Amino acid sequence: MKIKLNALQVENQRPLRQRLRLAFTWAVIVCAAAPFAHAKDPEAEQSGDVVVLMAAISAMKEKALTRERVDWGEVEQIGRRKLDDGESLGDVLAWAVERLGDGHSRVITAQEARMFLGKQDHRAEPAGPSAMPPPLDPSGRLAITSSGCRVAYLRVPYFLSADPPTMSTFAGSLASLQRRLEGEGARAVIIDLRGNVGGNMWPMLAGLSGVLGDGKHGEIWAPDGSRQAWGTSIGAAWAGVPENVVMADESFKGPQAALWPAAVLTDQRTASSGEAIAISFKGRANTRSFGDATRGASSANEIVSLPDGSMIALTTSLMVDRNGKRYGGPITPDVIFNLSTPERGVSPPIEDGKSDPVYEASLQWLDGTCTAKNSGIAYTLLWGLKRSPEGENSLNPWVAVEKPQGAVEFNGCDDSRLDEYCLLGGAIKWSRRNSRGAR
Repeated sequence: MKIKLNALQVENQRPLRQRLRLAFTWAVIVCAAAPFAHAKDPEAEQSGDVVVLMAAISAMKEKALTRERVDWGEVEQIGRRKLDDGESLGDVLAWAVERLGDGHSRVITAQEARMFLGKQDHRAEPAGPSAMPPPLDPSGRLAITSSGCRVAYLRVPYFLSADPPTMSTFAGSLASLQRRLEGEGARAVIIDLRGNVGGNMWPMLAGLSGVLGDGKHGEIWAPDGSRQAWGTSIGAAWAGVPENVVMADESFKGPQAALWPAAVLTDQRTASSGEAIAISFKGRANTRSFGDATRGASSANEIVSLPDGSMIALTTSLMVDRNGKRYGGPITPDVIFNLSTPERGVSPPIEDGKSDPVYEASLQWLDGTCTAKNSGIAYTLLWGLKRSPEGENSLNPWVAVEKPQGAVEFNGCDDSRLDEYCLLGGAIKWSRRNSRGAR
């Protein structure tokens, strides 16, 4: 497997760092930065700490999304005083980053940075309050609805690495699951992002390229007005424009599933790059989201390296979906459950013996998009769906219909603009009003 580096790289010695700066590749795993192991007494050590602090302040002052809200002279003055008083560099950096108030920026310790870049295996590290969560692999299985429709269930976990071989393995595994489930008859998909606290979005995006299809799926917008899109082509993820490929490989090619109905599941733990994947499905045809509002870190982080080997994941811009809707806070699903705490642990739905109302509601909705044939071995999509009387917040907001007489197909609408009907099977949708003429 290989990874193609994008065309915006300017130095061969740091392609991965450049790729990180092009996107939002780190999620908030630990809300407060862990302290660094710095000696407090020697003057030389304190002088080095001041250099690191000033480098951090300089970067935040220049690039942070909320930089205009901060009195940087006061931050520098108080930060220096804290170092003089013997506070650790890690604590002072965390304090300075908290002044931004964006809820997403954070300090990455030098140890965490080594793990993220693949220079140290965090599986061998002792557990503790500052330890990174254990790595998880994509998982999936075939789900069958009450009427026999076959659905590919895909659990897409966080991914906390920028190591190219590890990235390729994750993306390839995710695509391989889809191919296997397609072979078992799946023609619809559930994307479970619950518990996905983020990390590196590119392996997730590349591995889901078959479901997302070709095109732009979102953008990041900076305060200076600059924008950068992200998207996929089959077997590849790109940043800026399709030619600027971040990851591409034959093994990343899943089934041609861009026309499959898709349900996206989120909860309060879905954050950062997990939210970026949720946004990537916003505006996709035949797609509906279920669960609870996400954590609210739907902003883009740039990785800033500091002289001591640590980093700051610095929030510099907001995420925007393909239709131009801005985020930056929690992403609300189409069907909200308002659960007081996340229902899911690490186990896939049902397998841990617990009920899963979010998962079950998504299956119920998908059941309305297909009809079983040949004893459930294969199925075909119904011609279309009609809104049920319960409306948008119903657990089953669509009911199957036959093609009404005189209906006219047309392009360019989304769920918010549908009057009564939606044609399954692609981006072409139709409404009864169109059959009568003026829309």
